[in-house]
Amino acid sequence: MKVTNLTKLQAVVEPASLLMDQRIDVLGHLKDLLPGGSLKRGSVGVVYGDFGSGATSMVFSLVSQAISEGSFVGLVGLHSWGFGAAADMGIDLRRLLVVECGSNKAIEVSSLLLDGFDIVVLALDRSIDYKSSRSLANRARVSKSILLYLYSGISSLAHLPYGADFSIWTKASRWELLGSAPISNRSLVVQADSAKWPSVRSKSVVGL
Repeated sequence: MKVTNLTKLQAVVEPASLLMDQRIDVLGHLKDLLPGGSLKRGSVGVVYGDFGSGATSMVFSLVSQAISEGSFVGLVGLHSWGFGAAADMGIDLRRLLVVECGSNKAIEVSSLLLDGFDIVVLALDRSIDYKSSRSLANRARVSKSILLYLYSGISSLAHLPYGADFSIWTKASRWELLGSAPISNRSLVVQADSAKWPSVRSKSVVGL
C-alpha cells in the first residue's frame, strides 16, 4: 500500500500485529550480523552504504523473514525502490506500507508509524539531529517496534543516531552468474557493529 497524505495515514495506523515475541527472526545468513541473532523489539538499527553497495537490499533482507511470519512494515522516505524486486525476494507486498514524503515530514511520519507497525524503515539522506533521533528511539522502546534507519548513498556517518543498537555498513556488492543462467545471486561485503555485543564486529560476505 502506498500513502502520500498524512490524513489518510492517521486512519491506517493501528496495532498491525498481535505478535509480541521479544524478538523477530531474520534469514539464517544474517543472524551473525545482529546482537542475539535476531531483531529485538524496541531496538534501533542503522544500515548505510554508497549507492549500489546493497544497503537497500540489505534492509529488505532484514525484514523479509519478519513479513513472512506475519509482521507489518512501514517504509518512509524511500523514493527509489522496486515492488518487483521486493516480490522477487519473497516479500508479501500486502504487509508493506510505503509513505512518500519529504525529509521534513519523514521523522513525523515515522514516529506515527512506530505506534502501529512492527518495523519502521526511515530512509534519510543526511544525519538526523540528536533531539529527533532520541524521540524516535524512545517511541520505539515504548511501542516495542523496531526502527531501522537507511542511509543509501552515504559511505560513512559522523555519528550514529541516538540509541542505535547495531549498525551494518554495506561496503561493496557483486552479482554472481551460475553457468548460462541469468544473474542468480548477489553478495554483499558488510561490516556489522554493536556496542552491546562486541563479538558481532566482523566483516562478512552475505549472499542475498
